[in-house]
Amino acid sequence: MSKVLERARSVNIKFNPDKLQHRVSEVKYVGQIIYKSGIKPDLDHIKVILEMPIPKSKTEVRRLLGMINFLSKFIPNVSKVTAPLREIIHEYVEFNWGKEQEMSFENIKELFTKTPILKVFSANDEIVIQCDSSKDGLCKLLAQ
Repeated sequence: MSKVLERARSVNIKFNPDKLQHRVSEVKYVGQIIYKSGIKPDLDHIKVILEMPIPKSKTEVRRLLGMINFLSKFIPNVSKVTAPLREIIHEYVEFNWGKEQEMSFENIKELFTKTPILKVFSANDEIVIQCDSSKDGLCKLLAQ
């Protein structure tokens, strides 16, 4: 820690002492909780999505999609799950919340209750790479 502070001081970077954390087991940073073994989403961000009412306009759907996109690395097949929501936000499409959008909204909430913990990469573990694409989106996965 002292080397980090020395280096910051040498290039005139200043830290806010009220925000500086040291000797903690995990840190909240940009909607994520980072700790020794990996990264998981901040439960406060997930709670906002889980408690969100059904969107009533394209603007509200865009806001929801923005929140989902922010945490998308924790949700498998996020493009496929959100496709019905993305279909109704285009300018030339009339906003119509139907059964497909309702199912998508509920599936998203369900997926956010089961978000995985992303572990730190290990060069010693086996690596599995998967790729997929469809008219709805692209998917890539690097797993260990």
